[in-house]
Amino acid sequence: MTDFLPSSCGVAVQQSSDPLAAQAALTDRYKPHGMRLLGSETAFDFVHMSAPVPQGSYNILKYGAAVEITPEPFTDFYMLEMPIAAGVDIESTGRNSVRSDCNTALFLPPHVRFASSWRVGCTQLMLKINNAEVLRRWQATTGDPTSKLPRIMPEIDLTRTEGWRVQQMMFLLKDELERSVIAKGNTLATSPLAGATIDAVIAYFRDVHGDQLLDGYTVLPTQLRRCVNFIDANLASHLTIPHLLAQTDISERYLFNLFQQFLGTTPKKYIRSERLTKARAFLLTGQYSVSEAAKAAGFTHLGRFSVQYRRAYGENPRLTKA
Repeated sequence: MTDFLPSSCGVAVQQSSDPLAAQAALTDRYKPHGMRLLGSETAFDFVHMSAPVPQGSYNILKYGAAVEITPEPFTDFYMLEMPIAAGVDIESTGRNSVRSDCNTALFLPPHVRFASSWRVGCTQLMLKINNAEVLRRWQATTGDPTSKLPRIMPEIDLTRTEGWRVQQMMFLLKDELERSVIAKGNTLATSPLAGATIDAVIAYFRDVHGDQLLDGYTVLPTQLRRCVNFIDANLASHLTIPHLLAQTDISERYLFNLFQQFLGTTPKKYIRSERLTKARAFLLTGQYSVSEAAKAAGFTHLGRFSVQYRRAYGENPRLTKA
């Protein structure tokens, strides 16, 4: 592994012919993950460039050879991936497989376990975006500060006008990254381009999938719908897995599978997300203190509530109230 740019540049560049070194580097920067070479006809040639942006980081990544990557699910970020050579095939638990190429980008959500197969010669431009930033910009678009991000298929058709805009923003980010390398100073750290790219992605899904966005989540199976309704009606109460199982006649494992397949999360995380949404709605009325809003939404520990709230919305709950 070799860093061949000075640290003062602000752009990390890593290059290696060793798959284990590449795996360790990306585990450190993103999430723990497995890596498996899929063939030996092309030499492994890992190159990764990364620079911080206000909303996360911008990256250029290639492996050279065909590889299968099995990362741990993202928890606090989305990933916009756009191939500029070859492409990637992605298989995810409980969802349809998707495929990217030079005409199709992918906007991958958190809390989904997947395996990605990079084809020989694939090079991708990648924008890692904090959850809170995506949610904030979505809520600004809808005009509803408590609205949730919809669940839709992650493909972005770059041949459409709306997708072309996303593509051009990613290319502009690439140009500025390369300019930063030459100038030996990362201007992406203060650039507005990443924010504009996120807005272009949101505009794409709004314009191309408007009907699905209005419908929100997909239709849920009866057992899962009963659990969701029970959670919504009892957020302020102590909720446990046995409480949810009492609403159905299914096993705990099947319950977890339903939550993962249709909601992309676990029961515990779903309950926490619903409580955060409810607490935010209380705070926005201006009629609740932070502690009152937390308690009314079902939180029993104010300190943990504040940490989780900042992680979800990017601000302290007292600022929301103000």
